Amino acid sequence: MTKGIDLGGSGSCVRVFAPLPFVSCTRETCDSDDRTGYSFWLGVRGVDKAADSLDLVSRCTVCRGRVSLFTTHSQSTNIPDCPSGYRSLWIGYSYVMNKGKDLGGSVQDLGSPGSCLEKFEALPFIECNHNRKCVRYSTGIRGYWLAALNAEGRPRAMSTTSQDGADRVSRCRVCGLNN
Repeated sequence: MTKGIDLGGSGSCVRVFAPLPFVSCTRETCDSDDRTGYSFWLGVRGVDKAADSLDLVSRCTVCRGRVSLFTTHSQSTNIPDCPSGYRSLWIGYSYVMNKGKDLGGSVQDLGSPGSCLEKFEALPFIECNHNRKCVRYSTGIRGYWLAALNAEGRPRAMSTTSQDGADRVSRCRVCGLNN
């Protein structure tokens, strides 16, 4: 696995969307990866198909502030509290990484606010390929979430009332230092 762009950092919010926004360079030349390139983007929740790939990609905003942030994960279905002196900014589900088919993947820093996604969606990323097409459910893509553990320290069994798996995922909270 490789370290991807931190979803909690300002660098994850690009000004202009392009399915393949990078070039590959050797000592002699730099070329776009049009024939073999792939990229992953955080998708819009609940949207599976769209006429335009841009409609599948989540939007973002970068805010400047002097708040010291951190993320805490319960490793259970209980939402953790912020310690004394900190306030809650949001709660969510503990996201660890995505993995593409034979393409490696991208790991999130569990200390980053980007690892605490407000809504659970089993596959939160879309994949854009060399044909400039973006799809939500490509064969072989997997989303990895921090497990909610039982008393024995093992992942909880699937509930008969939840088909999406959210009841098996650790809950998290992003906290900010009180001013």
